[in-house]
Amino acid sequence: MPEFHNIYYRITRNPTSTAPSLCEMGEPNWFDVTLVSDEDIIASPWATLPHVVMICMSGVGTIDDFRRLLFDINQGNLCPSQSHNGACREIVGYVSKLKELNFARFLAHYSAHHGQFPFTLPDDEDAFERVSNLIQKGLGKRASDIFKRARDGADDFGTGRSINMFTIEHMFAEFPGSMILKELQGKPTVYGCKLES
Repeated sequence: MPEFHNIYYRITRNPTSTAPSLCEMGEPNWFDVTLVSDEDIIASPWATLPHVVMICMSGVGTIDDFRRLLFDINQGNLCPSQSHNGACREIVGYVSKLKELNFARFLAHYSAHHGQFPFTLPDDEDAFERVSNLIQKGLGKRASDIFKRARDGADDFGTGRSINMFTIEHMFAEFPGSMILKELQGKPTVYGCKLES
């Protein structure tokens, strides 16, 4: 039976790290990644300030596998356990994996793999090649090569179409404290999947 978990992290820029270069994939010390509980978020002064909130999906397989699972649940073909935030074996294992996460590299892989245009380019031009060429013209061959390497390595890293680490489903500005308070008024929610039949 599928089981859903909600895990919260606060990711901040590490002020002691060296300034990032546009010609680097991402170093582990560029960001501090901190596991936070819903209680921490409610009690913390930083949670009353706007943050960029990312709703991410993680699991075995691809984002399409995850969407099919949610579709089956909505159709009544599967009955998952209720979402929860508390500690369990799956969360403990996942948290240990995230402690080693190079968040800067995750952003590079995810962003390079994400669709580059919300429309089809004229003459069916390859969007990734177009972006790679624009990066090369503006920033040089080294930056373009990093973009290609980030795109090609996304699935192996566990993002892109893969959700083995996680992939971003939505990103928006919000007050974390307000979001968690709404969440706690009901049951934890699996956010952000548009189901299409």
